[in-house]
Amino acid sequence: MAPSFLTAAAAQARCRQQLLSQLCWPLDRRALPRDTVLVGGAVRDALLGRLATHPDLDLVVPAHGIALCQALSRTHGGTAVVLDRERDIGRWVKGPWSVDVACRAGTDLRADLARRDFSLNAMALLLDSAELVDPHGGLEALRQRRIRCFNPANLDADPLRCLRAFRIAAELGFRLETATAAAIANRTGNLASVAAERVLVELERLLRAPGAAELLPQLLTTGLLRPWFPRPDLPGRDSIPAVLGGLPSEVLRQAWADAALVLLSAGMPTPLAKLRASRQRRQWVSELGEWRRWLQTNQLQPGQGKQQGGNAPAERVRLHRRLGDGLPTLLLLAHWDRTLDAEAISTWMARWQDTADPLFHPRTPLDGDELRLMLGCRPGPALGRLLEHLMVEQAWGRICDRQTAIRSAEQWWRNNGTQNDGCRD
Repeated sequence: MAPSFLTAAAAQARCRQQLLSQLCWPLDRRALPRDTVLVGGAVRDALLGRLATHPDLDLVVPAHGIALCQALSRTHGGTAVVLDRERDIGRWVKGPWSVDVACRAGTDLRADLARRDFSLNAMALLLDSAELVDPHGGLEALRQRRIRCFNPANLDADPLRCLRAFRIAAELGFRLETATAAAIANRTGNLASVAAERVLVELERLLRAPGAAELLPQLLTTGLLRPWFPRPDLPGRDSIPAVLGGLPSEVLRQAWADAALVLLSAGMPTPLAKLRASRQRRQWVSELGEWRRWLQTNQLQPGQGKQQGGNAPAERVRLHRRLGDGLPTLLLLAHWDRTLDAEAISTWMARWQDTADPLFHPRTPLDGDELRLMLGCRPGPALGRLLEHLMVEQAWGRICDRQTAIRSAEQWWRNNGTQNDGCRD
């Protein structure tokens, strides 16, 4: 919650303390040009008392933003990157620090701030005098816990700001001001003009935010995401099973984000391909979608598998092998779909947290080298199938020690191993 004591004088004192006295900057501020100002998220987060140890810093300088980044790279190390040559914006990266440097837009600082997206991001701290400049009601927006666009035309300058409004609200636990929400709703078609990679980064950040579950339904009603997710499936998806609540917050947020992407994309890779997601990301979401559908079809409970016919036991082992640390995401989907009840989810979680569990962390009781020496076979498809067989047998309790593993391997090889598929000549 935004501190209630933040009068203008108290806010200025807080910025001075957190940003100038306590924050260990990655550079000597005295080397910065005269009239350099700090703007954006670092100022906002300092006022909210949530400043990170290595916050992203956004500097505005009177001129030569890219040149300053390059000079910082030469004198302090790190890497200088050109972000926008036309507008003279660069980024200097060193270790955990990221410092964006932009040439001032307009005739003065107030003209520059007038082009910002939201009131809470349109505040600046003058590094020369430690004065806080707030011409667009940023402090009041923090007190009211509102995302407010003070000039709707600013949304047109970068349509990604429409999506960013929801992301910031989800991160801070804020609400969109009614007029701002209406202005965004009137611009839903503009987001498709933004580079797909930028949209994906913003969306992924939103989905990992603490307030994503609350903000996502409102976002979907605007239609902003319709170009990529025409039929999103996310009604009433805000509940999390109590047993998952014990996971570290970052693990739980990533699980929620992955599960939300599965529902948004119907578990298919095409929407994420349109957003230029990496191949690995597309495959992961697609695989989660496949296992979600498998659970819906099989309706498995924790103890099922031993007596089932067909390939269900082997498929369960494959599920746990493929998902590994991603199992909480599937359990979240199963909770939403009601394919596993609370007791089953609790049991699955307890077994998943036991790294020695042979089903939830499947491993073969004998390795390939041992089997080759014991059976006189060579590497090949048959040996691979034998290893899979032993893994399944151990997962379902039919192999409990080394001797039973050896007997099972010998019996399987007699029945399935052939001279053309693995035996030595």
